[in-house]
Amino acid sequence: MIKKLENFWYHYRPHTIAGFFVLFVVIYAIFNFITNVTYDQRIILYVSDTVPLDYTSELADLLETYAYGSNNNKIKINVADFSYEKANNNAKTKQKNALINQIASREAFIFITDETCFDELDQLDLFESNEIFNTKNGKAMILKNSELIQCVSNKNERFKKFNKDNDLYLSIRKSSSLNEKERKLYEKALSLIEKIK
Repeated sequence: MIKKLENFWYHYRPHTIAGFFVLFVVIYAIFNFITNVTYDQRIILYVSDTVPLDYTSELADLLETYAYGSNNNKIKINVADFSYEKANNNAKTKQKNALINQIASREAFIFITDETCFDELDQLDLFESNEIFNTKNGKAMILKNSELIQCVSNKNERFKKFNKDNDLYLSIRKSSSLNEKERKLYEKALSLIEKIK
């Protein structure tokens, strides 16, 4: 029996290794397909301060409660954190480059920023004026006393301190020259902002 196994391994080693490799790839692909989460909306958080751990996931969970679809299916929201510490120039450069790539992808239409970051992005002529917004020439909504921020603040003291130290603004990017898919994302984003208001 051992002799047969030795002969098998000697003659079919490449086939056996290739078979295990293919089996691994198939299992990995199935696992990724099953566990892959597709987000309906991506929101960018860009502030010049360190964001507390779990803040973005808590914010996303609360935003999802505002964003039920018309057929009562829950909408999945991802809050992408591009924030940086003011004192760390390397981190700022790295995060800003990642943010520029995200902006270029046109997957995110809602921005949550502090005043410094809002002004920085507004220089790029990124934001759209809308009657919903109450500050920054009609391009932003102050979130400081909003129900959303109050709910996040009530979760723990770190969130409360972060929200107290940072005046957060909610904005939407311009809707000019969008393709059909981007237009739908924009309309969903605008609908969500109207519910937050």
